[in-house]
Amino acid sequence: MALVEAPTFADTEKTFAELAARVEKTTAFLRSVRKEQFDGSDTRAIELKFRSLSGTYSGQTYLMGILLPDFFFHVTTTHDILRNRGLAIGKVDYLGQVQS
Repeated sequence: MALVEAPTFADTEKTFAELAARVEKTTAFLRSVRKEQFDGSDTRAIELKFRSLSGTYSGQTYLMGILLPDFFFHVTTTHDILRNRGLAIGKVDYLGQVQS
């Protein structure tokens, strides 16, 4: 976790063009964070205060035990919702291109 304040965006998008613009703003922010700003983040203390999860974790524990599982939960859930709504997607779409 870099010591950088992340921007906030209002959830007002109603079109794919507006969603694409939000992705572009987010991508621009991520590109603005310098590699050096992540130095020491694996051992940096991260405090969470949620109803269902609270405590202080090292950056590595937060990434591997909370952030990545949460990310993959949301990717899988999105995939399931899209399939349920009739989109013809499968495992290959989920995995992307595998380089040999």
